[in-house]
Amino acid sequence: MLRKTLLGMIASVWIATTASSQEVPVQLEVSGAFLTQYIWNGFDRVEARGLESGPVVQPQVTVGMRNSPLRAHVAGSFVVNEQSELHETIYGVSVVRDATPLTRLGLGYNYYDDRVALGPDEQSADAHEVWGSLEARSPVGSRIVLAAKWEKPTREGLDPFTLFLGELGYEVPLLPVVGPGGFGLDLDVSTNVIYTTGMKQNDVEVLSSGFTVWQMGAAASLKSGRVAVIPSFNYQVTLKDAVNDKNPVWGGVTVSYAF
Repeated sequence: MLRKTLLGMIASVWIATTASSQEVPVQLEVSGAFLTQYIWNGFDRVEARGLESGPVVQPQVTVGMRNSPLRAHVAGSFVVNEQSELHETIYGVSVVRDATPLTRLGLGYNYYDDRVALGPDEQSADAHEVWGSLEARSPVGSRIVLAAKWEKPTREGLDPFTLFLGELGYEVPLLPVVGPGGFGLDLDVSTNVIYTTGMKQNDVEVLSSGFTVWQMGAAASLKSGRVAVIPSFNYQVTLKDAVNDKNPVWGGVTVSYAF
């Protein structure tokens, strides 16, 4: 599976690069993130699969048509431990477009493909995810984001559940981009809370409904032409131990190139 995933990403890059050189309206972005922890909606995604929690490397390829809000992506998550194994791949599609100059709507679907080697008594952590979001911005850089995610695990006995997220953020340009290939620097700070509906396994409640985490983060976006480098730092206050028994602190850096 690792070989197929890597070959698929390389093929996507080659196709989009060739198309771009022929002025075909294909838009491609290739990115890679290094994170000290993989925190997903408050959960430690690596530790939840019985692996040693720690750094992850997450490459992603996103492809779409120019002047269209539709995008498709494939991503991988490699946990950096003794095996340095691919523990998850993600396939998804999304549509994000401006409803007004200051509001943006998003809708998408992701499939989480669990790649952890399973024992005879273990079951996959594959899951379907459908999400929607509404973002409202002010002219001075502040924003409010409301989002909902419907999660449907494929494991037998696990019921679907829903997460609701509310976020407040503020983005300020420290060095505005000048010219098509100029250098720019933005600073973004945000805080969000997540409300999770009850989670049941074999009709037994394993997580009651309620606010599960409160997160805070800061990121700097350094842009030069088509390249962006984004270092980030995050802290989480865990409100329910069934989600996470720690208050994790994590950081990382994401590098992207838009063709």
